[in-house]
This record gives sequence, structure tokens and C-alpha cells, in this order.
Amino acid sequence: MTYDEIVKLSEPLSYRDKFRLAQLLIQLARKEEEEEYPEEREIINTSGAEVVQYVAERL
Repeated sequence: MTYDEIVKLSEPLSYRDKFRLAQLLIQLARKEEEEEYPEEREIINTSGAEVVQYVAERL
């Protein structure tokens, strides 16, 4: 299936279904990218309080 075929098939979808489809496509693309370009990801150990403080500072 080509991009143009998908575009034509998605036109009649409701706006909510279009958002759901977009979200699914982004998730699939990210997963594919991670599989294609695996790299070690830094594991960050933070407590809940540190996360709350981080978010609070940015609000």
C-alpha cells in the first residue's frame, strides 16, 4: 500500500479517528526506528519527589 492510497482511504475518517491513526503511526515509526538504530539508553533513577519538583519548576 502506498502513501497516496492511505491518504485517500483516511479522508472520510472522523477527526478523532484521524488523530488515533496519527498516534498509531507515530508509535509504529518510533518502534521501527528503535529497532533499526538500537542504542543504549541512559537509565535515570529518580524518585517521585524529584520528578514532581522537576515538573513543578517548569510550570
